[in-house]
Amino acid sequence: MFRCAVGNLTRMKTQNQILHFLADFQLSQPTAKGERTFSGVAYAGGVITDHSWFKAVAFDLTSTQAETPLPLLFNHSGSPIGVIETVSIGTQIEIAGRLFADIDPVAKDIATKADRGIVWQLSVGIFPAETANLNSNQQHTINGQSFTGEITLLKQNRIREVSFVTMGADDKTQVTVFNTTQKPQESTMTPDEIKALQDENARLKNENSQFKADAEVAQKLAREIEVKNLFSALGREYSDTTAAPYFSFTTEQFAAVSKELLAQKDTQKPNLPAHLFSTQATDGAEQQPTTPVVIDTTAIYHQMNARGSK
Repeated sequence: MFRCAVGNLTRMKTQNQILHFLADFQLSQPTAKGERTFSGVAYAGGVITDHSWFKAVAFDLTSTQAETPLPLLFNHSGSPIGVIETVSIGTQIEIAGRLFADIDPVAKDIATKADRGIVWQLSVGIFPAETANLNSNQQHTINGQSFTGEITLLKQNRIREVSFVTMGADDKTQVTVFNTTQKPQESTMTPDEIKALQDENARLKNENSQFKADAEVAQKLAREIEVKNLFSALGREYSDTTAAPYFSFTTEQFAAVSKELLAQKDTQKPNLPAHLFSTQATDGAEQQPTTPVVIDTTAIYHQMNARGSK
């Protein structure tokens, strides 16, 4: 009999029927005497409104990855109190692993209090590479769920750790700490079936990696066309050096910058030389404005008479 504590293996299809299966699959290690196994939902896939930094935040699970084993912490700090052996990412994040209740006092305290009825929750240490602010006037579909309102969506995430907490920002998380008489559900799969499942998971991960690489190439080509069109509209010469900063922008940032630059071009007045408004051209030569000359004809007449009398 082989025990396979893998949680729910989730395959997620996009509208283009692309498979996303991002979590590692591993067989759980034998537990030492006094250790406690656990499993639970670390993120339910929805919008979190009790987050410390964001008013309303969600994680895009189609671009979230995790590599096991991962450290299990308490309140996101301190020495690991256990190890996370499996992570399944679909419309939510599910984990399973071992709690070091035999050697760590914090882990032992958590296990003891779980036996007394305390329901622990989970919190995920996620590191995003991209942030998008979703419009409050539109409906958004995130991880298969529909939401409205202003939402911060974190993309291209890496899971670095998961923590036991008393109250999680995502109040829909849950975790079960198995006692010494409980056992995770055992699999009746044969070794060949387990090997086939591992091979299939590896194939799907390679397929997803290729999909991401193709998507990045297509996105870069599309951005290059957008930058060239923008430069053409602004009357600027395109080069790899001048265009480089625009490739680091998110889609939302590039749209905002393009709109601002085009608006400035439309409203900008010609910067003409100041002398065009202060000089006057006569027969091709510039003449500075002078004070009008008043001619005294009486004085001229007297001068002429004086010369004639001599």
